[in-house]
This record gives sequence, C-alpha cells and structure tokens, in this order.
Amino acid sequence: MKKNGFTFIEILAVISILSLIALLTVPNIINTIYKTNRDIYKENESRLAEVADLYMAKKLISYPLEGEKITVTLAQMQSLDLINSINDVSGSGTCDGFVEVTNKNNIYNFRPFISCNNYTTAGYDGLKNPMFIGDGDGAYDYFKNVSTYSSGYVAVGDSDSTTMDMLGKHHGAKDGIIYDLDTSGNIKWMTNYGGKLNDYFRGIISNDTLRIAVGYSNSIDYDLVGMNKGGNDGIIVRYDTNGNIVWKKNFGGSSTDVLHDVQLAVDGFVVVGYSSSTNYDLVGMNKGENDAIIVRYDTNGNIVWKKNFG
Repeated sequence: MKKNGFTFIEILAVISILSLIALLTVPNIINTIYKTNRDIYKENESRLAEVADLYMAKKLISYPLEGEKITVTLAQMQSLDLINSINDVSGSGTCDGFVEVTNKNNIYNFRPFISCNNYTTAGYDGLKNPMFIGDGDGAYDYFKNVSTYSSGYVAVGDSDSTTMDMLGKHHGAKDGIIYDLDTSGNIKWMTNYGGKLNDYFRGIISNDTLRIAVGYSNSIDYDLVGMNKGGNDGIIVRYDTNGNIVWKKNFGGSSTDVLHDVQLAVDGFVVVGYSSSTNYDLVGMNKGENDAIIVRYDTNGNIVWKKNFG
C-alpha cells in the first residue's frame, strides 16, 4: 500500500543525519575561515611593519637603543600619507593598529598589533637583520632590485651603515647604494649616492654600456647640491661601467615625488612612480593627491614626454 508523507521515525532519522553532517562539517568550515583570516592578518601585519619602518625613515626618527621601545601609531603613519587608513592594510572592516619597535642585541624587531572587527592579533616577531652588504652593527642595508647584463649583475637599494662596506662613504641617514658584481658574485665596484637626509634607489637597468638607477631623495647637499625641488624628488642617475656618474637628474616638484622602477626603451628608457606635486615638472598635470606618473627619457636624461594617471 502506498503511503503519503513521512513517518515521525523517518523525519527524526533525517534530522539526525543532517545534525551529524553539520557536526562534522561546521568545525571544518569554521577552521577554514579562521585560517584564512589568520593568513590575511599575518600578511597585513607584515605590511604594517613595513609602513612603520618607512615612517621612521621619513621622519628621521632614531631607532631604539638596546632595550628601548618605540611605538609608531596608525595616526603617525597616516600623517605622511603612507596609508589613508588602516583599511588600506586590512582590506576591509573597522580597524586600528600600531607597531612596537624594539632593539635586542642591535637587531630591530617590528611587532605589529591589529584589531579589526573584534579580531585582535598580537602580531609576530618580524626581525630585520642587515642583509649581505652591510656593517653588522644593527643598521639597515637593503637591496631592492637587480638587473643583469652579459657578464654580471647590478643591485641597488639603500643603507644607513657607516662601517665595513660603508666606511668613509656614508653621507647621512639613508644613502642609495649600487653594487656591480660579476657572475660569481665578486664585487667589481660599489658606491653610494645621496646627502645628509634620506636617499633611496629602487629600480635599476643595465647593459654592457650603462647602468641607470632610479629612486627618490629629499637631500639638498653632497650629490644633490642645487637639485632638490622640495620634499621628496624622484632621482635618476646614470653610471658608466666603472661606477662613475655620467649624469644625474631630479624629477618632481615641491611635494612628494617617488620613482619606483625603470625599463630600457629604444634610444632611452622609461621610469614610473607617483607624485603629489603641482609645480616644476608637474605644472598642470596633478589631478589630486598622489597620481601615478610615467616619464620617457632619452639616453642623455632629457624628458621626451611625461604622463600622469589618477
């Protein structure tokens, strides 16, 4: 005989089966969500630590002495337009945060703290050690980019060391550094570029006849006498194959201008970065706040054309 509907026992059995499935799957879903959030926040902590490091460098704040601690707050990072809000780091949600910077055995430890939507993390210990080229005294020495040519490599970055590889070379605060190495890693030549304030190399191109490094600087002395236009300027330096400066240029205005990368082009090269300036090289160009910029140069460092986007 055909029956209509389900019996109470059958309904109870279905409910039991569904409950068992939920009991088995929900914890896995929760764990997956938690792991995803944890991974996202770990990445955000690292980014927040880098922003705090950049803030300290831009403000020329002394890094802590042995046993000391400095706290860099979100508001301080926002004050230099390094980030608009903590959401630039977190990606979503209502957040707050700060970074503790401590010194143990002359190794700086950046420990970020982020609180977003009731999710709070105590950060992780992101130790920053001198890397490859440096003086081992707890100062920062970084390579940020590298280019190859037929018989070697050229690496660029920045350093605030004063001893060993930098003995007698350091101008003050951060200097841009450029190293030419053969294919076995032996240094052919090395030099630094800058003044008493912060100077950074971020991009490099090379071939068998030239080396062109780009970055940014707010120095007004040493290598930058008579060149700075105000605030950070984008900098471009052409070296010969022996490390001698062929020519050097600044690009920008009286606000913030930064060059991040450079690529070879036919009869010249192209640089990219960002700018908030409205005068000098950017007259009539800025569209508000920071604009993306791209500038085409010939091999002698003359501007062929310049564009911004934003």
